[in-house]
Amino acid sequence: MMLKQLKVADIFSILNATFGFGGILYLFKSGINANTFYFLYLSSFMDGADGIAANKFGKSPFGKDLDSLADSISFGLFPSLILVYNDNTLAIPALIFVIASILRLARFNVIEAENFVGFPTVASALLLTSLIRLDFALGIIFIVTVFLAFLMISDIEYVKIRNRALLLLLGFVILLCFFVKIAVYILLLLTLIYLISPVFMGVVKWKKL
Repeated sequence: MMLKQLKVADIFSILNATFGFGGILYLFKSGINANTFYFLYLSSFMDGADGIAANKFGKSPFGKDLDSLADSISFGLFPSLILVYNDNTLAIPALIFVIASILRLARFNVIEAENFVGFPTVASALLLTSLIRLDFALGIIFIVTVFLAFLMISDIEYVKIRNRALLLLLGFVILLCFFVKIAVYILLLLTLIYLISPVFMGVVKWKKL
């Protein structure tokens, strides 16, 4: 039976998808408010726990695919629906975003790389929803959505963060977003720094030549 093959990491992947689906249901029922974004934050915690559990307890034969399928719901479809609900004129960029996220996750499943190829879907979702929660202008959200879609399917390499202190900092900031809205600005800043990090990495490599 398939359930016998499940690992601890898979449970977190399922919870990731559960919170993503729950967020979609909440969005349809109650619209956009702070609670809507809380579902996304909970999914991001489950995604992080998934990686930690996989490293500690191992992966199931389908663990990587399950993780990506969950991510496509929580960090691809869910943010795209928030975009459309926020303003239906954003339907086209929302569609572009969800297609790019699916393509990126599909590529992630079939390549072996030390770092991320293309901007990670989770980071894209956190950045985009931060702009929405902070009431940025529709024009800015439109441009950023399309730009993020391009970055997700690009060949730009993003360093996979393994430093425990940095990961704890990010987790703490996301936790603060539940209680203090100003923390969303910090989350936005962190995701923006990560977005432009390849530029800094390129400068460092150039100086070493």
